[in-house]
Amino acid sequence: MTSNAGTVIEAHGRGFECYIVDDCMDVCEESFHDSGPEKDEFLGIRNVLHSRMARQLSFADRFISLSKVSEAINASNQASQPKPWDIQCRDALDIPVLLSAYASSSLTPTRLITALHSRFSGTPDIEKIFLHLESLSSLKTRASSLEAKYPHPHQRPPLYGIPFSVKDSFDVATILTSAACDVLRYTPTDSAYVVKKLLSLGGILIGKTNMDQLATGLTGCRSPYGIPPNACSPNYVPGGSSSGACVSVAAGLVSFAVGTDTAGSGRVPAGFNGIVGFKPTKGTVSLEGVVKACESFDCIAYETLSVGSARTLWRLTRGFDPEDRMAKQQIAPAIQRCSVEEDDCMKFSIAIPPQKNLGVCSDHYQMGFAVAVAKLQSLGATVTKLSDNDWELFEAAGKLLYEGSFVLERLAGLPKGWLDENIRSLHPVTERVFQTARSRLTSAEDLFRDLHSMMSLRRRAQILFNKFDLVLVPTTPMIPTIEEVNESPLRVNELLGTFSHAANVLDLCAIALPVTLGDGPPFSVTLMGAEREDADLLTKAALVENSLKGF
Repeated sequence: MTSNAGTVIEAHGRGFECYIVDDCMDVCEESFHDSGPEKDEFLGIRNVLHSRMARQLSFADRFISLSKVSEAINASNQASQPKPWDIQCRDALDIPVLLSAYASSSLTPTRLITALHSRFSGTPDIEKIFLHLESLSSLKTRASSLEAKYPHPHQRPPLYGIPFSVKDSFDVATILTSAACDVLRYTPTDSAYVVKKLLSLGGILIGKTNMDQLATGLTGCRSPYGIPPNACSPNYVPGGSSSGACVSVAAGLVSFAVGTDTAGSGRVPAGFNGIVGFKPTKGTVSLEGVVKACESFDCIAYETLSVGSARTLWRLTRGFDPEDRMAKQQIAPAIQRCSVEEDDCMKFSIAIPPQKNLGVCSDHYQMGFAVAVAKLQSLGATVTKLSDNDWELFEAAGKLLYEGSFVLERLAGLPKGWLDENIRSLHPVTERVFQTARSRLTSAEDLFRDLHSMMSLRRRAQILFNKFDLVLVPTTPMIPTIEEVNESPLRVNELLGTFSHAANVLDLCAIALPVTLGDGPPFSVTLMGAEREDADLLTKAALVENSLKGF
């Protein structure tokens, strides 16, 4: 290793977590020419970081030396040669697996694209998954350009050759955006902020995915282009509104997908398709260049094969975007929670709903949740049932989203007068949703009362998360069949949001994790964390993820 940057890239490519602390600290320290309170504060932060790393990672030194990272890499090389990459492996497209294959030269982006294109050709109903697929020639051109630009592994960007899809509510320059609504479609001249970011980091955009029309729904059954087939069982709904996004990942067509989440639209379909769905704290990843549903509550969602990949994407794309009016300024690291769990022990506290509130779940889901809770307890997590009063804040927040005045923001997300002219052109269920919203006799007073209620609930949530690290819930109470949704689309949709509606109203971060139960339909749990505690949530979710596999 000849440089710190090379060491980090090599470490990440082989699955290690590697961060350079002293390098960036030294640069910052040099910027202080004179002593003073600001420099004293900086030095204090640096000392806290060093002491935490020494204590929590049990190293005698005050930071992880680069030589130790290099030694670990060399030991890894000597222990085993990398296995040949095989697209048939379930995790073949997971980000760290692909990066490792690229680093070992057992795979190239062009070879990957060729293998994926063969899979596209053999995927049933792929036109219901993707509303736009890039041509093979276009994808090969992108792959070969990456290979030519970055011949040396140590120089490659962090998402080099990683294939991804985006929901059709995200703008991609020169490609139609429709949000699954023909009468809304337009051709943007620029791409959404996050799309440009992912491409600049080396990603390969495969296409744009189907979705519930105008992002209205949790079932995945509200698109005029058909229902994307559930990757676990075609009889069940795929979940929505990021339906095609999640199916594209679960079906092995991309490494990750970018969706949105307003009331669970990124978590519910992830749960139904057996993958990870992560919704960061609102405003921490830009949604500029995205068709809005309820802008005050819309969040980006990353659909991935592992928590590690979700963490990678969040780390690479988070940050303040001044063009996004909902963006939040980043806060100083010194006031963020710092948590590193030692020896894979779950030394943290989890709150769960009262037992009576789990009665809404199907028998299979009640059993699955009980098994998951018992497993986490056996590994050291402290699990506490919330009081009725504490759980009521989640119920009240969920009701605010669609039973109060906030639902009218869906109308404000469309061009003025557009709905009057085009409502008859919408999907029948989407039309009913908007007709119901328009018929609300809601006043400005009602809106302000709801805003005040929301802020009170958020304060209660902040107090609650001072007592518990995480809240664990079933992602949904059940998974319906397509037939059940067709019989009662609005009732089933409302039921599916029982545990997901509250997160954005309360300004939380959340991640859906698949639970392996053996026989039966797919089951998932969701971990919710406090506002801006995304890093802590992802750290703990990685431990929980491993424990919920292989029951």
